[in-house]
Amino acid sequence: MQYEQTLLGQMIVDNRIAIDVNLDESDFVSQDNRKIFRAIKDCIDDGLEVDIITVSSKIIGVESYKIASLTNNIVSASNWSFYQSEIKKASTKRKLLQLAETIKGEITDHSPSDMIEIIETEITDIIKDFSNKSSYSFKESMPGFIEELQRRYERKGELPGISTGLTRLDDYILGFQKKFLYYIGARPSGGKSALLLNMAIHAMLKEKKTIGFVSAESSLNEILTRSFSQTSKINSMTLLSGNFDKRTFLELSTFLELFEKSKGYICDEPNMSLQLMKREIRKMVRVNKCDIVFVDYVQLITNKEFDLVRDKVSETSIALKMLARELNIPIVVAAQLRRDSENKRPKMADFADSSQIEKDADVAMMIYHNKKDSWLCIEKARDGKTGDILLFFKKEYVSFHPKEREENKSEEGIINGKNTRW
Repeated sequence: MQYEQTLLGQMIVDNRIAIDVNLDESDFVSQDNRKIFRAIKDCIDDGLEVDIITVSSKIIGVESYKIASLTNNIVSASNWSFYQSEIKKASTKRKLLQLAETIKGEITDHSPSDMIEIIETEITDIIKDFSNKSSYSFKESMPGFIEELQRRYERKGELPGISTGLTRLDDYILGFQKKFLYYIGARPSGGKSALLLNMAIHAMLKEKKTIGFVSAESSLNEILTRSFSQTSKINSMTLLSGNFDKRTFLELSTFLELFEKSKGYICDEPNMSLQLMKREIRKMVRVNKCDIVFVDYVQLITNKEFDLVRDKVSETSIALKMLARELNIPIVVAAQLRRDSENKRPKMADFADSSQIEKDADVAMMIYHNKKDSWLCIEKARDGKTGDILLFFKKEYVSFHPKEREENKSEEGIINGKNTRW
């Protein structure tokens, strides 16, 4: 309580502290102190000088002498950050105790999965709140930024993100970067799951990254079959049927050893709920130390809180955006495009069931197949560039590869009857 009163007195004596302090009124124990803190902040928001008179005018139910007494013993305001830190520590302890009481009181009325979701949400909020930092000055940010520029210089043009496995795509979006949300869209059976898995396998085997793969569509065996087919170049139908000779089996054993040395985690769950998806992604990053997470696909994530598919997809997209920022990783998500966008080059508005995807995506790309070629159309690229990339789909291995231009042909493809640079 004394720390609260001292800090409030310092805020009145030095208005710069009132601006810089990073607390919430809920961090204070005393109801009177909460009201005084809120009044001081209201004065700052209104552009008023913070003094005993202006603060008193903003409060109902607190005597003026209580406000005046706060400044009586203030000798210096230079140590205000110490009092702020102590108040935040005490507030965090109270919130943890309150969470423990909530768990005890509600655990019999909720399923274990619901309780885990409640606990994870509350703990995340407490951690973010305890970090006690929401904004940074240019001055204090510069040293870290200069160090990052130095690292980039020393890497001599190395990708800032994890390679996608497609060199031309890396040139456009600079790899998969931390805190970014990536969407790969395609119409039904258009190859979005295949491309997503291509990128995941490349990150794991070639880039030596720890990857997480969350699938609401494909089973574990299907994911493994496609993974081995892409890597070993053994026809996926051959793997499924078991119709291969001893030599092929020995070749497959070699690639099994390759996967055993890699680090990747798969969660396959039909009718996966939003709560389960968030829990699995957090576990993959915090427990398994995944560097990147892939999700297949957004429209299949369920949410009992909403009846409309549009609302479910929007809520899932927002959650994925927040998870990418919270966990400091890139998240790459497959998404379905509308069926009525068939036979035309896809646009951002063609994502099915939600316009929220357009807002949340840091990078959005769509697969397009015309009669002759396959294209990856990059429609949105924060910190990158947009354009169309020519691809080749090998159906027998369920994999995409870059397609080089032919010597006697121009760099232009035909889409919807129009020339488009790639």
